Amino acid sequence: MNSLNVLKENWGVIIGVLVAFLVGLWAGFTLGSHGGVASETVEVSNTTIATTSTETTQKHEEASNPEVTATNDAVVVSDQSAGKSVAVKSVTLSQKGWVAVRDSDGKTLGAAFFPAGTSTDVSVPLLRATEAGQRYQVLLYYDDGNHNFNLKTEVLVVNADGSVAGTNFSAK
Repeated sequence: MNSLNVLKENWGVIIGVLVAFLVGLWAGFTLGSHGGVASETVEVSNTTIATTSTETTQKHEEASNPEVTATNDAVVVSDQSAGKSVAVKSVTLSQKGWVAVRDSDGKTLGAAFFPAGTSTDVSVPLLRATEAGQRYQVLLYYDDGNHNFNLKTEVLVVNADGSVAGTNFSAK
């Protein structure tokens, strides 16, 4: 049997190996450009929030987002029942931005976009529900201009004393 016949008989195997190689190459490139994690997009109140599993588990101390000092920006949240969203009594932002909720391990559970000004009786949808008996932190971020929440690029709002602009609450 000559090499041309061998090639013809094994054509399907060769194509399969080539396809598998290309898929592996593509997956390695795609996962490598996202830090080795898959990403997801969540639609919240007509605003797209792009998150990756790195972002939802990244602690603030490890985030590389810039900070800005603000004086009138604030968020008011009371202790509340555990669930898939957080009730916010009011949020005041001097420019459009985000209210983000994170757990005691520093993992971001969700975020919601708000226009500049004061919004009252609103909620922040979460990717993972809060749990009864646990404490949570609510932080303010200014939008980086693309209306997609990204923990690494949004601008964290801090108070004049250097503390983060935000509050804490407990889930019941």
